Amino acid sequence: MASTSTTQNAPIYTKFSDLTEKFDTFIFDCDGVLWTNFQPIGESPKVLNHLLDLGKQVIFITNLSKLTRAELAENLNKIGVNIDYETQMFNSSSISASYIRMNHPDLHKVYVMGGDGLSRELNSVGIQAFGSYDDDDKSYDPTKDSVDSLDLPDDADGVILAKDPKINSYKLARMMALHRRGAPIFLSGPQPLKDIQKFCPDDPNGKEIVAMNLTAIAKPNPFGFDLMRIKNTIDPTTSVMVGDMNSDIIFGAKCGMSTYQVLTGDTNKEEFDREVADPNIISPTYWSESMST
Repeated sequence: MASTSTTQNAPIYTKFSDLTEKFDTFIFDCDGVLWTNFQPIGESPKVLNHLLDLGKQVIFITNLSKLTRAELAENLNKIGVNIDYETQMFNSSSISASYIRMNHPDLHKVYVMGGDGLSRELNSVGIQAFGSYDDDDKSYDPTKDSVDSLDLPDDADGVILAKDPKINSYKLARMMALHRRGAPIFLSGPQPLKDIQKFCPDDPNGKEIVAMNLTAIAKPNPFGFDLMRIKNTIDPTTSVMVGDMNSDIIFGAKCGMSTYQVLTGDTNKEEFDREVADPNIISPTYWSESMST
């Protein structure tokens, strides 16, 4: 398993170009680092191709679950960066599918709340997925409706939550009904629990799911790094994790890597300064406003 040891030091302001002599492996988050809505940020394609031309190992890990690894790699291809998705792209969908297959080999039919990419990644490892977008427009009132109206397949034996912009009470009721029948619940990334609290704060099934304190399979859980090391030779001491959020920094630190934070995504300078000043929050090794500076 990946290391969980961390050290807390003041982050060093460093130009991204200065990292090329320090590290052999560069692991990138995608949203807020390489692209926004799949449009490249700054000179990110040029930066990535320069690293590849130097012979650096370049790997990507993202908590985006609505697409498959192959589809994410195709988005990189569209901005001029060609990679092998089997060895270089890891997202929360593929990481979650691998985790369930490796740790729960007896599961074969899983209810999905979240992106269709997760369903396709589950199918690719031999796990039948159902739900996903099919339940977007359905409704359920836990004070009036019967569990019999939830259409629960007899052979369903697992449940997984991923980011879902159309979360609703029907999906939450289906998940909990399956769980009460014995199906384990998995959490792909940390966002779904926040969405339940935001969009369905009074739903009794949602409250029960949140109270379970489920551990996310994807970042900042280091399981994704373990998968990377199955397919790649990676020395954490000569590797750097590049991200825009503290969860990326936590992931890198848990895996024993140096970390580099940019402010082109979800974290602005004010938030960054506040996080760095908090002794309970892991700070990056290095930082800069962007990879272009």
